[in-house]
Amino acid sequence: MAKPPEKFEVDIIEERAVTLPGLEGKPAEEVWVTYRYARMPPRMIRIPKEKYTEKERNLRIHEDIKAALEAKKPKVTV
Repeated sequence: MAKPPEKFEVDIIEERAVTLPGLEGKPAEEVWVTYRYARMPPRMIRIPKEKYTEKERNLRIHEDIKAALEAKKPKVTV
């Protein structure tokens, strides 16, 4: 299998701050980032709001794309 490239050019579709119910009644705040890379369907990553930076977003997107490209997908003949 071909090695994935070191850099990926992605389109950020949406970044949204979301508040979810958390443990012990404390709300959990996250940033949901929806992006598209090449011919892959849109994907989403979730980052805790206190850890969200542009650098962290880019790192998580990069890791998500690498994992998706390296995952084996079954091939079938129909």
